[in-house]
Amino acid sequence: MAALAEVRICAPPPDPRDTLASIRMLAQRITSMAQAHARENVEQFAKVIDVMTQAPGVRTVILVSPGFLSQSEQLALDRIIDRALRSQVVINSLDPKGLAVLMREGDASRSGMVLPDPKATQARHNLDAARELVGGDVLGELAYGTGGGFVHDSNDLKAGFEELAGHPAEYTLGFAPTDLKLDGKFHALKVALAEKQKGYSIQARKGYFAVAEAPIAVAAQPKSPGEGAPEPRSRAATQPVAAQPPAMQPKAADLDAQEQAQIQNALRSKTDSTGLAVGLEASPSEGGGEGETRALAVTVHLDVRPLPLRKDGGHSLDTLTFAVAVFDASDNLVEVKQRHAKVNLPDDQLPEFLDDGVDVNMMFEVKPGNYRLRVLVIESNEHRMAAFSRAVVVP
Repeated sequence: MAALAEVRICAPPPDPRDTLASIRMLAQRITSMAQAHARENVEQFAKVIDVMTQAPGVRTVILVSPGFLSQSEQLALDRIIDRALRSQVVINSLDPKGLAVLMREGDASRSGMVLPDPKATQARHNLDAARELVGGDVLGELAYGTGGGFVHDSNDLKAGFEELAGHPAEYTLGFAPTDLKLDGKFHALKVALAEKQKGYSIQARKGYFAVAEAPIAVAAQPKSPGEGAPEPRSRAATQPVAAQPPAMQPKAADLDAQEQAQIQNALRSKTDSTGLAVGLEASPSEGGGEGETRALAVTVHLDVRPLPLRKDGGHSLDTLTFAVAVFDASDNLVEVKQRHAKVNLPDDQLPEFLDDGVDVNMMFEVKPGNYRLRVLVIESNEHRMAAFSRAVVVP
């Protein structure tokens, strides 16, 4: 109605049917352009987040944008929020438009656009208000979904930047849904305080898409007794992970789907976890010609004294999972190896086990360059986890 009324003011057409057809064609073209623009914005911003995940210290991004239509890019936005949360990147948003003028009749830059039909005028007001709401919604979604702030409806840009650059007192909480079905659908979330407290507020994402990510492929494990197996002094009965075809998720009899998803997420993340005492030694081989493949020997040591061992008669039990991922200088995955070990120790062997701990050896074949090792150790009784990254240079 509003578009038809505006066309009649600008250039009254001879046939109203031609006018409607022209309006529909123009609307479709504008919608396609807006969707392409939104897709490009989301892709570029995803690259910014990827760069920030590799930065040290506190990671904060300030997104300055008047907003854009994002209904067609909800899945991509959800992936950005997931990526930012896993790497502890906070997204702050600022809308530079300031206080929006929603009544075109009061905007001097749009003179001559007063519509004679009150219904058409009201329809145009509703359209403008909806556009402002939807366009700014993506800014709020990215900010509130990552624990950031959203400054809008303010003409004081300097104060807005100062507010977003500050560090207010806040806590960030997260959870992992159980029994999650990866159905590809959007699952809404509602977060609220159990009891209202003065001075406290909550920011939470509206929900998430339950979409399965491509699993990290685990390399075949050698059958030789030296490489990849815990040292004999650990007295841990080991069960190596069977070799799998490329791009298939490794299967271990003692790991259910939830634990395997935890492993995949922890290897992709750059957030450290210190639930277990774990050390790492990485020794690249020397010699060889320029550009030739080198052997990278990796030893993961687990201090088992803090382990929550489960007692069963005269035995102490636990199940341990070790995983090491190698990423190159561009943060591309080179190789992953995983080991699975069972602890089943009689009481008379427990003191020596506690003194020695567990060593797991893995060997990687890499070319000279800079690499990042991602180490993960999980125990099964209380699901404690250690995860961290270390840089290594292969000469």
